[in-house]
Formats: sequence, C-alpha cells, structure tokens
Amino acid sequence: MVTVGKGQNVLQLHDTLSIADGAKVQLYDAANKDYTAIFHASSQQLETDEVEKIILSEHGEVFLYGTYETNRRILEKDAIFTMGIGAIKELNEKQKQLESTVQTQQDQLTSVLARLAALEAATRPA
Repeated sequence: MVTVGKGQNVLQLHDTLSIADGAKVQLYDAANKDYTAIFHASSQQLETDEVEKIILSEHGEVFLYGTYETNRRILEKDAIFTMGIGAIKELNEKQKQLESTVQTQQDQLTSVLARLAALEAATRPA
C-alpha cells in the first residue's frame, strides 16, 4: 500500500519508491479496480489518465502491485492441444503398423512350424 494525493493526471506519492523511472506499474484502488500508470522517479508521481476514476482508501492509499510485465511467456493451449492430437495420431499409425508386422510374423512362424513338423514327420523312421 502506498499513500498518495490526487493531482491532475497524477498521483503524488507520499512514500518513496525505488522503481525505475518511466516504468509502467499496476495499481489497484479501494474498489479493487486495476489501473496502469507511468512512474516518474524524480517527482515520485504516478501518471495516469484515469486519476478521476481511482478510489482511494479511507487513509488515501492505493495498492501498488508492481511493474507491468509486457513480455510474459504465455502457454498457448490451442497450439499444445493441436500438437498433442497430432502426436496421438502419429502414435496410433505406428501402433497399427507394429500390430500388422507382429501379425505377419506370427503367421509366418505358424507356417514355418507347420512345415517343420511335416518334415520331421516325413523323416521319422516307422
């Protein structure tokens, strides 16, 4: 919480902050509404066009959340979902190929064993 006074397009800070000059900051008013402002270190002011909308607490305070991040890394759920579905389809195709290969090899083994049994039966002395 920082104590402020309202001016024209600025919130004058009564507390000293060590935030970079020109940093974009997020703040919440007493009604819990989100605002962005530009911090001016030399004058300890928050500049915003929405000063008249900001509702101060009974002690003249706003909650200063911190600097506004513009390059957040965001998960793109649609892209992840699409890649996941593609991977599942590819795995399904490989599974079908492997099942086909196994079935072919089982058929060949059955045929070879049958031929071997026939040969062994033919070469046994009576």
